[in-house]
Amino acid sequence: MGIISAHDAWKALVLSTATMNAPIETLPFEIISQIMLLALPAPESRTLRMILSLVKVCPRWRGIASETPELWALPLPRMNDRVTKEVASSLTANLLRLSAPYPFPVSIQNVIPKGDILAPLSAVRDASQRWESLQIHSSYSGEGEAELLDHIPAGKFDSLKKIDLRLVDVNLHRSPNFRVFESAPQLCEVKIVMRDAFHIPPMPWTRLTRLSLTCASPQACLDAVMHCESIVEARFVTRQWMSEVVFSKVATLRYLKTLEIEMAVGSQGEDLGPFLRGLRLPSLETLKLSMDYSNAGDGTFTWNLLPELEFFLSHSQKIEHLTLDQTVFSDDMPAILALTPCLTHLVFADGETAKQDVLFKALDGHELVPKLQSLELKDLFFESTESVLWSMIKTRCYPRAPEGQKEPVPQRLKRLNLEWSEKLVNPYDPRTIPEKQFSHEFRDALWTYEKQGLDFSGIRIHMPELEKKRRVISELQHNEQAIRRGTWRWAMPNYYYNYVE
Repeated sequence: MGIISAHDAWKALVLSTATMNAPIETLPFEIISQIMLLALPAPESRTLRMILSLVKVCPRWRGIASETPELWALPLPRMNDRVTKEVASSLTANLLRLSAPYPFPVSIQNVIPKGDILAPLSAVRDASQRWESLQIHSSYSGEGEAELLDHIPAGKFDSLKKIDLRLVDVNLHRSPNFRVFESAPQLCEVKIVMRDAFHIPPMPWTRLTRLSLTCASPQACLDAVMHCESIVEARFVTRQWMSEVVFSKVATLRYLKTLEIEMAVGSQGEDLGPFLRGLRLPSLETLKLSMDYSNAGDGTFTWNLLPELEFFLSHSQKIEHLTLDQTVFSDDMPAILALTPCLTHLVFADGETAKQDVLFKALDGHELVPKLQSLELKDLFFESTESVLWSMIKTRCYPRAPEGQKEPVPQRLKRLNLEWSEKLVNPYDPRTIPEKQFSHEFRDALWTYEKQGLDFSGIRIHMPELEKKRRVISELQHNEQAIRRGTWRWAMPNYYYNYVE
């Protein structure tokens, strides 16, 4: 065969394959569409740039992408002062067209109400039945926020599931625009931050499963949660009562599993007591009570919460995570722990008294909270006795069960965190927080328990020998990994082996 004949043969072969399609081009529309969806992250983490990278593959893929509305169901561009009218309006309109009929989130961030900036919001008004979530974070009070709320459509919110409002104007609860949310059939999660407001907007309380309120009125928070028959998780940030507590009945919330209350103390009214008296939570698993005394004056009065907390805990026997921050004293903890038999995680802070030994003695042994696995104590005083603390650790941190055997019923303590009070620091001393001094025997025992699985990395105590051992072990592990990678270039000192058993 001559050169010309060979050339003609190869040319004919090339021409015959020019009309052939790649194997992936033979796949049907539905499979390629699913490939696109699986190649991208979840809609809340998806970006337009990711979608465009698939659109640019070929014309067929571009057509398939345009016919896959689920692909374009990503968050719309945030409406804020930095978004221009032309870009935001055009992009929003195109995304709404391509993603129909799938729901989409709406986010408004620090918008100064002006016609050109709110143009994108006007583009989504007609699609209110597709709103999946609404987020409004504003830092402008007065008429600005009221004008912003006027752009909320009065239509149906058939797909709305979540509302996140952060507003400044204390009178916005009177706006009739909030009434439209009461008829949202799927609304189940509400977060409202109105720190100086004494009233909160109306919501479909009976259908909510998650509620987070930040306002100045604890009475408004209590009234709201009492109407939440289906609530699962509730969080409140409020202030101390300044007037008489009013509630006509005790509310039993059978599905509530998480309750967090943070209260700023600054008056002579009641604090956490009305919440403890007015709620019965038989399914509660996580309880966090915190009181902030940073703005407390000379006329501030705090109530004894122990009787009310004991009565509350007697109706909540399933608590596994308990956080008490500046709410009760160390002397009260034995009575509280006796009412929490399922407790696995305890966080406690008491900076008013130097009687932490009472708590350590209560935890010595397994008579109280036998399932405790994590213990975090804050604002400790240096007067804590080492022998009492050591006795508690020794009874809680017994050796790990052999492999293949179940752990005994009294759970082994797996995490221990002790933080000493910062109030002991001299404000004129530039040094860091002083560290608790312990004996060498105590340090060696902690080192032994750490090898058995105890995590006490958060303990702020002076242990130079232990820190050196940790550093040596870390360097040994780093060098071993470097040897495996073939990047180890320096010799290991022989004295390092003295710390390795």
